[in-house]
Amino acid sequence: MVSRGIVFLLAWAGILVTGFTSVGAEGSSAESYIVRKGDTLWGIAGTFLQDPRLWPRIWEANRYIKNPHLIFPGDPIALPEKAGKAPSAETAAPPEVPPAEEVAAPAEEGREGVGPSKLPEVGPEEESAATAPSTWELPPRRPAPLVTLQIVADSGFIGRDDLRREQRRIVRALEPIKSLSAGDQVIVNVGTRDYVVPGDRFSILRPARRIYHPVKGSRLGTLILDVGWLEIKEVADRSSRAEIGYTCMPVSVGDRLVPYRAPNFPLDSQPQPALTPVQGWIVASREERQMIGERDIVYLDVGTKQGIGPGDVFTILGSETNGRRGSDRTQEGRSLRERKKGQLLVLRASEETCSALILRSEGEIMRGDRVVLEKKVP
Repeated sequence: MVSRGIVFLLAWAGILVTGFTSVGAEGSSAESYIVRKGDTLWGIAGTFLQDPRLWPRIWEANRYIKNPHLIFPGDPIALPEKAGKAPSAETAAPPEVPPAEEVAAPAEEGREGVGPSKLPEVGPEEESAATAPSTWELPPRRPAPLVTLQIVADSGFIGRDDLRREQRRIVRALEPIKSLSAGDQVIVNVGTRDYVVPGDRFSILRPARRIYHPVKGSRLGTLILDVGWLEIKEVADRSSRAEIGYTCMPVSVGDRLVPYRAPNFPLDSQPQPALTPVQGWIVASREERQMIGERDIVYLDVGTKQGIGPGDVFTILGSETNGRRGSDRTQEGRSLRERKKGQLLVLRASEETCSALILRSEGEIMRGDRVVLEKKVP
């Protein structure tokens, strides 16, 4: 009984790891890859799936990755199969076997052959037990939600340039750690004179780069990255000890602090067709890439001043040539027309800008693409 139990456990463990292979000396195999310095999911998708815009498929296959824009050397990456890939020998369906010919049962000594042997009839309960699968099957994975509050909190925003002059900051770490993360202790330069008490939370922000309008050329502000949040644990007059509660990227000494606000998004809302036309432009993306794909974060030049809020849906439009001449919108003698390139969802909005998530990509999305309001949260 003991040996049979061990065999059963080994078989069950084998089923759980089916589809994963060990990584070779070069750091990759047909089904897995080890992250190296400088890698991104965008680049890994381009190498193994031949299309960098398929990086969300790799993210979906590796649920331990909380932030798709933050992977580390040494991380194991499970690679999904490419579309159209031939099934492997293990998963290929077995060839059909023609029914065996009826064979007469061997005659017992002293008796003549009695023809084909006949199996006893099986009752319903016995039949279900006899036809039960010989292997365990894992339940199908639930689809990932379209948007979560974590995605909203990590999206960043275009803010005022004066955040660079914000005096509330992380001044040092209690331990000599270069990259700080959740659970680490830090010293911040706010205290009782700033009316801070234990339990107060602060958002950790980082000014990234100045944003200019790609079409109009005007300056829109500074891209502010949401790094995470911390909680005050012990307060002195001019400083406090705090513990980092959450991060979506490594925290650094010098990161700015503002009072914490929980992310807000109408998760259960059902956007309706927009009645008022609103249009704008994609002015930047969180990652400085030339090409933008599905699940990327972008920023628009419209906000609450135009009635835009979280949950609103925009259509992304882009120009293409149609070969005709004589139009007043020409480029090298070819007229241009707009085509639908994708769809995006507004995550958060300020007065003049908003942050959005690319839901669908039907072409090359770039800075300067025009967007038109399609659906609005009532």
